[in-house]
Amino acid sequence: MAVEELIRTGGTLYNRYIDDWKKDGGKVIGYTCSYAPEEIFIAAGLLPVRLNATGSTETNKADVYMPKFHCLFSKHLLDQGLSKAFDFMDGVVFVNTCDQLRRMYDVWIKLMKFSYQTIMVVPYSYDKEDFEWYLENEVKKLRGDLEKAYDVKITDKALADAINVCNETRDLQAKLYEFRGGTEPRINGADTHKIILAGTSMPKKKYNELLKESLNELEKRDPITDYRARILIGGSVIDQPELIRVIEDAGGLVVTDVLCTGTRWTMDKVEVNGDPLYAIAKRYYDHQPCPRMTFVYERKRDFVLDMAKKYYVDGAIFSKIAFCDHHSGDNPLYKEDLEDIGVPTMLLDRDYRITDIGRFTTRIEAFFEKLGK
Repeated sequence: MAVEELIRTGGTLYNRYIDDWKKDGGKVIGYTCSYAPEEIFIAAGLLPVRLNATGSTETNKADVYMPKFHCLFSKHLLDQGLSKAFDFMDGVVFVNTCDQLRRMYDVWIKLMKFSYQTIMVVPYSYDKEDFEWYLENEVKKLRGDLEKAYDVKITDKALADAINVCNETRDLQAKLYEFRGGTEPRINGADTHKIILAGTSMPKKKYNELLKESLNELEKRDPITDYRARILIGGSVIDQPELIRVIEDAGGLVVTDVLCTGTRWTMDKVEVNGDPLYAIAKRYYDHQPCPRMTFVYERKRDFVLDMAKKYYVDGAIFSKIAFCDHHSGDNPLYKEDLEDIGVPTMLLDRDYRITDIGRFTTRIEAFFEKLGK
């Protein structure tokens, strides 16, 4: 069944679709952040795959080069790189998501030997001049650099075709979220998250085909009824659904999220009229912001509150990976604002991997008791 196929694919770093792509002579480009413009990679004939640390259990190699008090997500990525987990990629594009990942890139560029690797600089503020600088100096430069590195021509038609494919993906993912968070949910949060993650590691056209089939299968499922509370999850990146699974094993149902590997990646389509490169740049610059973006807290807050209301959540859980500066600032503010509208909220500090399941289960069950569930 298509649902199970996407769930399996979303739980792996390397899958058979990547393998088939490579066997057919295709090239794979890794990227690190939801601010990386996938449409440009696709228009270059590349397969974009988002870097994650699936399977990573330690950071011994990365610890040699990175400080002890450094973001554990970026350390796990570096460790995976040093362990050759990303050697199937033909290039890597970082984004200056945060200072922690930016500093990790300084180490990466010295140790990794990819034929093409770079970092895109996305401004941290919304301003007309900042956007024009980003378009001219980063997005157009990326287009030219990819053309030279891979000996391709990225035409406006190829960009327009990539926009259409990715916009279709976003439409289908929005329908998946309705099956997840509707009044009669057909799929749990952990499986939904894996299906979303599958879209970051396989050709988009094949992903769309399987996702269409999956939606038809979900429509025929009986609703999920055996849960204690409807939960919104947010905070630091979740590229493995371990925390979601712990929440749902404790009796919750994660009906929506405000994650960069969730709604903040899947929402906001690219405009289809006009200059396609401009439209791509505008979408990625203006899309639902993460904590990296400054002076827009009200916009971020309103998005969180709207998602809580839309999906009738009973409570919210925001997690923060150790030493994550951005979410250290926003999470407590979200908690205050959510509780002001009657949505109890719990804050969790965690490692990149969820290893102490018993401790988290105890805290989450206590939270559900607080909700009266």
